[in-house]
Amino acid sequence: MASAPVTELRDIDLALASYPESEWATLAGPPLLVRLRDHVGIDEDELRGAVRRSLFLAAAAGDPNDALGEADARAVTALSEELSSGDRRRALSDAIRGDLARATGAHLPRAAAVLRELAAPQEDPQLAWRLFCAALLTAAALEE
Repeated sequence: MASAPVTELRDIDLALASYPESEWATLAGPPLLVRLRDHVGIDEDELRGAVRRSLFLAAAAGDPNDALGEADARAVTALSEELSSGDRRRALSDAIRGDLARATGAHLPRAAAVLRELAAPQEDPQLAWRLFCAALLTAAALEE
């Protein structure tokens, strides 16, 4: 029987099959990254407070849901800066590489392609961290 992470990766890989490859990272990046939250070591209370402050910032700028999923949105940048530490960024990077190995081993090419892109950003080494924070913020906004 497949483990939960491989099953989740398989579900994401299958979902991507009906979309053009150019959309894979945008569509699958957030669900792939938000799954890794427990690997990053962010305390639930710390996360809740940081998300709340970021959502207030988004609300003060206009629409609290506007651009939450974008890595360069003001609220995402604030959350990213507040939660950032070298240990957390390294933990996220390690978790991404672990999922990449699982996706590759399970022959999930679409999920592996997105994870490969997240594991080795060409021009922006902090992109995966900001996308991770965008996914956390979006997930929290949807829960409210």
